[in-house]
Amino acid sequence: MPDISGTNRPLPPIPGRRPKRPPLRTGKVGNTGRTVQTATPKRKLPKRPKLSPINPLPDKPLKERKVAATESQAPYIKRQAKDVIPEMMPGKVQPPPRLGNVKIGTMLGQGAFGKVFLAQNDSSANISETPGILQKNYVVKDQNLGVDPNVVQFRKNLAHAEVNFQRQARGAVRVTGENVYQGRDGVHHQVMMEHGGQELAKIIARSASGAANPLDEGTCRAIGSQLISQLSSLHRQGVAHRDIKPENVLVNHQGKARLSDFGLSQKENPVSRQYGSDDLKFSGSAGTPVYMAPETFHAQTYSEKADCWSMGMMLSELLTGERPPYLFQDFEFQGQKYKQFNQQLYNQFTRSILNHPELSSDAKSTILSMIALDPRARPSAEQTLNLPFFQSGKTRAGGAHFQLQSQHQEAFQQLAHFEQMLESAEARLQDNPDETTAREVASLGRQVSAMGVEVKSLQAKMELEDLNSELKQLDQKMNSSRSWLPQTKKQKQAFSDLSVRYYATRKDVRLKEQEANYLDQAASLMQQKNSLIAQVEVAQNGSSGRPTRKIAQLMMQALEIDNTLQIKDLENQLGILKIKQNYFIDHQTTLTSRQRTEAKGIAATIKNTEKELTDFKKSSKGS
Repeated sequence: MPDISGTNRPLPPIPGRRPKRPPLRTGKVGNTGRTVQTATPKRKLPKRPKLSPINPLPDKPLKERKVAATESQAPYIKRQAKDVIPEMMPGKVQPPPRLGNVKIGTMLGQGAFGKVFLAQNDSSANISETPGILQKNYVVKDQNLGVDPNVVQFRKNLAHAEVNFQRQARGAVRVTGENVYQGRDGVHHQVMMEHGGQELAKIIARSASGAANPLDEGTCRAIGSQLISQLSSLHRQGVAHRDIKPENVLVNHQGKARLSDFGLSQKENPVSRQYGSDDLKFSGSAGTPVYMAPETFHAQTYSEKADCWSMGMMLSELLTGERPPYLFQDFEFQGQKYKQFNQQLYNQFTRSILNHPELSSDAKSTILSMIALDPRARPSAEQTLNLPFFQSGKTRAGGAHFQLQSQHQEAFQQLAHFEQMLESAEARLQDNPDETTAREVASLGRQVSAMGVEVKSLQAKMELEDLNSELKQLDQKMNSSRSWLPQTKKQKQAFSDLSVRYYATRKDVRLKEQEANYLDQAASLMQQKNSLIAQVEVAQNGSSGRPTRKIAQLMMQALEIDNTLQIKDLENQLGILKIKQNYFIDHQTTLTSRQRTEAKGIAATIKNTEKELTDFKKSSKGS
């Protein structure tokens, strides 16, 4: 079976901003006096090898057929992701300093459980002496545990538990050191960690004039999806955060958002460990009242969905720029203080969300579902990620550039991680060949290939965003230029150059749309294929290698996806050629002799590709 999974395709460029487009150059064409663009170099179409028909049922006994995963153990793609991420390159990142070797610098923040300071390295290493090594910033959180031995021990246990929760939480800021020391005012607990970025609360803080500062939906979707994914992982480990608010979220310069301050986190009671259930696993009222779920005040026990309420309240603040209302009334009865939920305020708040003019319907429904009064009606963290608001950014080529960049960086990191695992498995296979390791190598290879296509898809969407923005600006300039007729020779030349740039950019937008749509479909199909092959391997292990009807059906489905991938590849090439052909047809009066030759070559290639596509569809259908 030929390998059409994209395994030999190169990886996308290093994550970052799209490079500047080359300046346009124009030149005269014959005696027409018109100008044409000559900035874009001519692309040579790669020659495709002749596709041979795939026979999904070769004339061999079923037990002799091997799933595609075990047919080849060759390297899958040219691996580059791990070679450009400093954290994954030996010797490219300065090791974190020892906690005892740092000086306490500027205070960055202060909370109920301690103060956070910038850590200054006290070693003799000079940054200028190691220009090729990444040197990270670190912070130190210092907490006064008190003087009384019993109180000190109690607070020390809480501090250790917080550090453990942070170390276990996926995506949390990395802890590099922990220490307890005797100070002048009592016992202190210190923990050093990487600098996670700026507090989300400061990013959305009101301006000096008091105006609200909401985030756009694309940015909220990018930040929210990262936080909810971390929260889902935390809940799977049986831990509730219990203090989710903008002050406890850090966002760095790359747009990576992380939960912080696990001081109020709690491990579930060992009554039930079923994730996503409504079992009451946690107890005790904890958190910031504005963001706390109603059941945390009244019920003795509650589920992890209390965190989902807090996340929903914070999401409403990010989207509207308004701090959520305090939904409780304090009253005293027989000398005891109580809190009563204010249903009227809650109804007013939900109506304000429902009638907000700037929010999309997906954003409104997501917020309202996350702050449902009945915890059983709320989605879990994992279910929240499948709501339309968070899924829309994955299926559309548009959206905020910030969101796409964040997804691209996360996918690139994941790709580099799989590459490291594959490299390690290949080394083990070379030292000690066995079928189990061979299957592991094949499985990781498929994952690397699929992730590579996903990274390329996100990169194409980012470039499409840039091109659409550029086209919008050029369109405004064209409309402005049409409002007044160019009179002088210089004005006519400027309008001609603007027209050339506009139509060339419009062509580039169509080409990039074609590429982005194809890569998006290919990434989805490759994931489906990988899932089917994994099911085949599980079924083969369960049947002790004996052929079964289920294995044959799964293999047939995987082969059908292979055929679909080849068809999509040919259709993509055909679409690109036709976009270029249409561009030449629309500007045939201004083409140079070289461009006319290229147009003829494209027409011939279109004819051959159409025939190849038709023949392959017939052979696939016949087989």
